[in-house]
Amino acid sequence: RLGSLSEIKNRLFVGTFHGFCQQVLENHGKLIGLEKIPNIFEDETDRLKLIEQALHATPSYLSYYRNLDKKGQNQFLYKIMEFFSQIKRELISEEKLIDYTDDENDVLLYKAYQDVLSSQNAIDFDDLILLTYNLFIGHSSVSELYRRTYEYICVDEAQDLNNAQYQLLIALTNKEHKNVMLVGDPNQSI
Repeated sequence: RLGSLSEIKNRLFVGTFHGFCQQVLENHGKLIGLEKIPNIFEDETDRLKLIEQALHATPSYLSYYRNLDKKGQNQFLYKIMEFFSQIKRELISEEKLIDYTDDENDVLLYKAYQDVLSSQNAIDFDDLILLTYNLFIGHSSVSELYRRTYEYICVDEAQDLNNAQYQLLIALTNKEHKNVMLVGDPNQSI
């Protein structure tokens, strides 16, 4: 419906959190060391292959993985992928990861995964929000620019916000921007 309005792209941003974050990183990513926007691995299959590569840096997990049948290996990779996504959705830094998990192998595997991404000048889908959050927290002038740019913010499907999205919204508004509307349905919450 909004697409029929004239000059809509000049007047507002309509998109997902991930789309917004990609735009922010394209414009200001140099401030956090991104010379250009990296490749973004959002496809599950690609991410599972990267996790499989990272397993080689964690011998205990690699041994366990190799002893599983094909179905078990696939389930194990999905479990790891969900674990990595959870870490990023909770905005847990690598430094604090050991407090989040008691298993040092989890930390080694996560770091290996991040190294595989880095070696390919890539990030995964969850990194879009994490990196933008870090940018806003570390460079208040950028979040201030977006506060001035977006006088009003409306978040649809707010019942499905995860911690990273919510914290990003707080970092963007800096608890001083009051023109925020959340639209959600508690009966549809996931």
